[in-house]
Amino acid sequence: MEQERADRLVHVVDDVEPLEAPVLLLALEGFLDAGHAADLAVEHLLAERGPVVATFDVDELYDYRARRPPVSFVRDHYADYAAPRLVVRRQSDAAGTPYLLLTGPEPDIRWEAFARGVRTVVERFGVTRVVAMAAVPMAVPHTRPVALTEHANDPSVVLGSSAWQGSCGCRPARRPSSRCGWASGATSCRGPSCTSRTTWRR
Repeated sequence: MEQERADRLVHVVDDVEPLEAPVLLLALEGFLDAGHAADLAVEHLLAERGPVVATFDVDELYDYRARRPPVSFVRDHYADYAAPRLVVRRQSDAAGTPYLLLTGPEPDIRWEAFARGVRTVVERFGVTRVVAMAAVPMAVPHTRPVALTEHANDPSVVLGSSAWQGSCGCRPARRPSSRCGWASGATSCRGPSCTSRTTWRR
């Protein structure tokens, strides 16, 4: 029953060219995107937009009251608004190797259902590795170097030693080869979204 609900939450395009063990790159807009770091990375990756291969029902995951989409006002009327979209695209890297890119706003609600929806995408396309990009907001000076913290539930894919000294409460990923990279540093905003979640100290 739960998987059936997840299948209704995500729509996978039928006529998609088969992929050979692709990587799924995950970059969501939200709290873990300090300074819009992941957003800027996605902007670079989508310089050439690939076809959409899966879409999520955003209305089931997004709180429009908490995060109102930008609205275009032209002289005396509302002309348009930027509807939030949570999509998976088929992209290719510089060597021509195809991969999947999941972008859009992080869910406000129904995270378990969203996780099952992502699993549907993973199983449908035979994804062998999930890589997530995130930037943790921290109250540190802009002059301090950005710290990178790699982590994975498969230690063999972690390239370097972690500078993280401590622990935090996280839910581990279930995908055997999942890998994540966190960047932590001073919050530098292009918009108002991250300052509201950052405490500044002198």
